[in-house]
Amino acid sequence: MSLVRWLRILPLSSEMSKERTRFIKLAEPYINSLLGERVSILNKYADKNENGELIIIEADGRKEYQISPDKREQAEKEYAEKLQTVLDFPLEGNKSKLQSIKEILKTTSFEFSGQLADEYLAWDEAFSKLE
Repeated sequence: MSLVRWLRILPLSSEMSKERTRFIKLAEPYINSLLGERVSILNKYADKNENGELIIIEADGRKEYQISPDKREQAEKEYAEKLQTVLDFPLEGNKSKLQSIKEILKTTSFEFSGQLADEYLAWDEAFSKLE
């Protein structure tokens, strides 16, 4: 789960909710770029039919692109590398948005576990660097 996805489901007071929305708008260009990268990776690794179209299968009740096992690991690795991209927002004009997210991370009563707990730690460490 991404920070933005988690923030979107988190119940917040009106002022913090506004700051969350402002932060998400600030992050949108990065998110859109990442989605474009994901599509490129899928086009590169997904299996295609005889017409060159991506093959869609149903797995666990949801539709997904078919990727052969020998290509899946490489596709996942490439996408994971893209997810590790560091966001570098200019502080000028954005400090209050970033400070609000830092405050949300510090004061949330949300209970984290598993992989989400690992992600929370990374988010918290990144925002803790703000002064």
